[in-house]
Amino acid sequence: VDEREAVAKVETDGNIWTWYWDSDVRSSAVVLMAMLAVDPEHPLVSKLTRGLLESRRGGRWANTQENAFSLVALAEYAAVYEADEPDFQGRVWLANEPVVSVDVQGRDFAFQDGFAPMPALLKAINGAPDKTGGGDRLILERAGTGRMYYRVGLEWASTATDLPAKAEGVAISRRLRSEQGVVAGGEAVNSGQLLAIDIELETRANLDYMAIEVPLPAGLEAIDVELGKGSAAMTISGYRGGWVSHQELRRDRAVIFADRLPEGTHTTTVFVRATTPGDYVMPAASAELMYYPEIYGRTTGGRLVVH
Repeated sequence: VDEREAVAKVETDGNIWTWYWDSDVRSSAVVLMAMLAVDPEHPLVSKLTRGLLESRRGGRWANTQENAFSLVALAEYAAVYEADEPDFQGRVWLANEPVVSVDVQGRDFAFQDGFAPMPALLKAINGAPDKTGGGDRLILERAGTGRMYYRVGLEWASTATDLPAKAEGVAISRRLRSEQGVVAGGEAVNSGQLLAIDIELETRANLDYMAIEVPLPAGLEAIDVELGKGSAAMTISGYRGGWVSHQELRRDRAVIFADRLPEGTHTTTVFVRATTPGDYVMPAASAELMYYPEIYGRTTGGRLVVH
């Protein structure tokens, strides 16, 4: 069983008994049913359930066997965990200050969102975190009947431009390159010069629906080599990775999407041109799973000088 932070899946080494309709998804469903029968409170139960849901493509699994076994396993999960009709109030406190409250009544596919602005969070902790490790607990409460599913996230932005690289499930690196070689941090390039930004991702597991954002300094503009004579005008090497499902070149950034990112190392190139002279901040590039943003990575920031 391949177990990650919130997901678990059965993954074989390719030796699948296909003549018995075997597959990793079918095996995951069988393991989930066994866990529900033997130890329904085991932490793997919720992870295997999420893994089954993740394995769908276009709302279904790959074949009739996977559909049948997955649906039976999910029905057994619901019989154990969804026996009570939801009728509860969910509340969240930070450092004994209430920040979110939602009401859930009946079965509904809609999400109930609660939002607390940063000033309210800072007020709850008197403007600064408790570094003793005892006072800033996040408390979630369910008052009523039914099962409460939740996700807690924090959105913030740092004012620092020299953040270190970070890898939480995926590592991303970036290098700026000219025809002469890698452009070192702070090294100057000339206005009108063609450049390439090489993006490298490294993962230790198969990941789905990855979004990569490559901010561009104000002195660079992206080149779409698929328009007009863009590719013929390129005199610098590089290529779009075969793993890239979709790419958008915007005024201030390149955004890259991968529906499926297999375990291993993957590269792609974004072509740019230096335009306006100046000394610019080069913000960090980042990658994250669209539906599980806690799995993410970022590069270091830097500076770029255009003459």
